[in-house]
Amino acid sequence: MMRIFNLLLLKELKKAFSFRANYIFCLMFYSSILFLVSISVSGQREILTNIAPGIIWVSVILVCFLSFEDAYHEDYNDGTLDLYLLENITLYSFSLLKSFSHWFSNCLPIIILTPLLGIFINLNEEIILPILVTLLVGTPALSFIGCMGASLTLSIKWHGLIMPIIILPLFIPVLIFGSGAISTILISGLEELYFRQVAILSGISGLSVVFCPLISSYIIRTNYE
Repeated sequence: MMRIFNLLLLKELKKAFSFRANYIFCLMFYSSILFLVSISVSGQREILTNIAPGIIWVSVILVCFLSFEDAYHEDYNDGTLDLYLLENITLYSFSLLKSFSHWFSNCLPIIILTPLLGIFINLNEEIILPILVTLLVGTPALSFIGCMGASLTLSIKWHGLIMPIIILPLFIPVLIFGSGAISTILISGLEELYFRQVAILSGISGLSVVFCPLISSYIIRTNYE
């Protein structure tokens, strides 16, 4: 079973980083948002610095929406899911690997490039590390919740904006505590409130990692019954 699990993980990561994958376009879209915001607030660097945490988190959420749409649909339409069911591969493992590969291929590159792209929004050096911490802790929740939302529209041919509307309210707590933690540092420095908000982000991500694949596997199975 562990060998099958490793092969599935390798397959998902290979597909996620293939040339036709959309993670490159997600990075370009993320860079474009930060660049356009910096242009729109040009000449007001102090304001740009103050709103940087919110800009980063909103940009990450918008970029994630681009990559959730086809999380399961290709496997559902080409019969890959049918083969997994025939081989008795648990849908929980499949959902877990899907969500992890999404985070690894879409969110992790964004986190790595954020310090470099921070020059567009006048990001202070002292808050770069706290921002990276909040992104590392909070973005898994976005990937796992988003993939769960993608499973809800699995059998809908024209899903369009249905999935973003469904999962957007679930992203709000991540946005509040993610941007709030960085705003705390900008206003009053590194203090206990920052660590509390990071701990809450960790709890949200932990719950998402545990329960979202379970919910996704149940939803996927209902599409075959």
